[in-house]
Amino acid sequence: MKTLRIMLHLDENASTSTVVDTVGELCQSAQELGIAWLLDQLNIDDVDRIAVTLQEHDNLLPRLQRIVADLSGMLEVDMDSLVSTVQQLKSTTTHEGAGNR
Repeated sequence: MKTLRIMLHLDENASTSTVVDTVGELCQSAQELGIAWLLDQLNIDDVDRIAVTLQEHDNLLPRLQRIVADLSGMLEVDMDSLVSTVQQLKSTTTHEGAGNR
């Protein structure tokens, strides 16, 4: 308790409840500052917008996963090779299209 009183710049005779209350206030302040910092870092000023953005991501992710799985199946490649396979196909069709002009 003595160490906490010193660290919190409290009087050496401060009661235990004063120490506990001060620690609680510090924790609350830290939490509020942490949330404010996070919102600032994410450039989001509205909690409702955060919820909407997260919901949009939740809705989009399964669709993207299905598209990737479908492409992987159609091209008969594993997901790790999908991007390079699509790039190769694009390169092939670009070169073929240029020859037909």
